[in-house]
Amino acid sequence: MSDFDDDDFGGVDVDDDDFGGVDVDDDDDFGGVDVDGDENMSSELNRSVSKEESKALFESLKGQFESLIKQKDDSGVVEFAQTHFLSDNPLLKKDLMSLLVRLVEGELSDSPEFVLSIGGKIIAIAGEQSTDEMHKLRRIVSKLQDEQGQWAEAARTLEGIDIKARTEEKLSVEVCRHFSNISNLYLQARMVKEAELAINQCSQYLPKPNPVFYTDTWAKLHNHLMDFTKAAICYLRLSQSADQGEMELSNTAVGYLEEAAICAILAPAGPHRLRILGTICKDERSDNLPFHSILKKAYSEKIIRQEEKIGFRAHLRDFQMVSVDGFDVLDKACIEHNILSAGNIYDNISFTELGLLLGVDKQKAEQSAARMIMENRMTGFLDQIEELLYFREPDQMNEWSANIFSACARVVNVVDFIALHHANEFKLG
Repeated sequence: MSDFDDDDFGGVDVDDDDFGGVDVDDDDDFGGVDVDGDENMSSELNRSVSKEESKALFESLKGQFESLIKQKDDSGVVEFAQTHFLSDNPLLKKDLMSLLVRLVEGELSDSPEFVLSIGGKIIAIAGEQSTDEMHKLRRIVSKLQDEQGQWAEAARTLEGIDIKARTEEKLSVEVCRHFSNISNLYLQARMVKEAELAINQCSQYLPKPNPVFYTDTWAKLHNHLMDFTKAAICYLRLSQSADQGEMELSNTAVGYLEEAAICAILAPAGPHRLRILGTICKDERSDNLPFHSILKKAYSEKIIRQEEKIGFRAHLRDFQMVSVDGFDVLDKACIEHNILSAGNIYDNISFTELGLLLGVDKQKAEQSAARMIMENRMTGFLDQIEELLYFREPDQMNEWSANIFSACARVVNVVDFIALHHANEFKLG
């Protein structure tokens, strides 16, 4: 009987000559054919054939697609796109999309309505495809939508570009410009919330120092949000540093100064507003602003009259005329300004007289003064029993009274001294 350990499986030594003496570990396994090499050659051959087939298929479809475009056959182009732009062949899709972009930029450059129609539909068909050709098409369509006043649609078209996939440091400015453009489009559509969400996408890509177009976008956003203090600061920075060679800026340096002045006048009355107004008024360019007189009054804390307010209103934009706390923005700003101005004239004033000065009833005058005191934009207190507004705190009033009493006492002492020592020279009585 054979030993199982030495001649198992009918005396064949599986360690040396298994499978009929063929060594499967050698280079000539399976009849000496290199299986891995054959597979690589087959794969390369398949890829080569696939590429050639794609080129041939593209050439056969090119004429048909160009014909549909030239005929401006909207439904035909869309049907063609549904059939071939969703193909599993990436080379064919790339070539067809490149052809479409060339035709849109060339022969269809004078047919914006047709481009808008087919472009929007092809973008919808392509879905979330993220290729350079699709990005170009989206930018073309977005620009046309912007020119047609379709700002919200233009913003959404740009949002379909996966710009964040290109996060190289050298492209950080491009990323910020992309989201700034989206934000500006939403602002034109009065979609402020969406505009703010878009510009906030820049945070992790923001280069230092901040690009001027980024500051420009934030200035307009603060303006739409009616945060006029921050808007004025942004516009003021732009007026001092704007490089007019940059095409993305929406205004000139003097134009930004005018926007800063408008926002400063509309800002809540108080010390912060006064500092901004001071900076603007010290700029010699402000002398040529069309509303220079009301700007000077705002800075010098003088009463702004009704006729001056009416003249200034012509310089406001539509979104700056909304109602806040029962007043439009300009009325509220002038009421608060005139309350502070009254404090430079009076120590105290009745609610009724204050209402007459402001052009409102005494209840609204009281409410406006109370809000300013509560927000620490004005010192003073309200005596609701006597219906009086005092423009100084009680401690300040006591100190003020004490100072007057002290001054009067010293005058009396001087008079007494003169009467005592110079009685013969001066006759007092």
